[in-house]
Amino acid sequence: MKRNLLTFIGVTDIKTHERKEYNGAIEQILHKYNFENVYVFITAGLENNVNDLNMLERYKEISNSNVVGIYTKIEDPTNPRVVYNKMKEYIEEINTSTKNIEGELYVNMVSSTPQIISILSLLVGSKTLYNSIGIYPSNPLYSDEIKFDNLDFYGEVF
Repeated sequence: MKRNLLTFIGVTDIKTHERKEYNGAIEQILHKYNFENVYVFITAGLENNVNDLNMLERYKEISNSNVVGIYTKIEDPTNPRVVYNKMKEYIEEINTSTKNIEGELYVNMVSSTPQIISILSLLVGSKTLYNSIGIYPSNPLYSDEIKFDNLDFYGEVF
């Protein structure tokens, strides 16, 4: 099945690049699965690191995917309202892309702040993101297992 990936870049992703370990959550996902499109959301505080470390170029090389860097200008990634409002700007584009490839949208539920993960969980669980499923890479110090959850219990909660 074809698939897209939606992810934020987290501090651990940057730190593993700085140490040239390349085993952060995003790298784990890109090494294990093929994607048509990879949507990488970057908050304002991480822009310079991402650019200095050529992270998007590396993601393109290892994935052979169309990597779309989305510089969000989010200054406070701990403000869920700001995060949601920025995500709203891209939901239609990402949903259309996933429908066009007749595939799934994997959503990285590990890289980022708890507030961003909360918003992503709501978007997956409420089915606002088309044909989406949460993907949870493990800490490579403990396991190389990657888990999935479609968060379908959200329907029971709401």
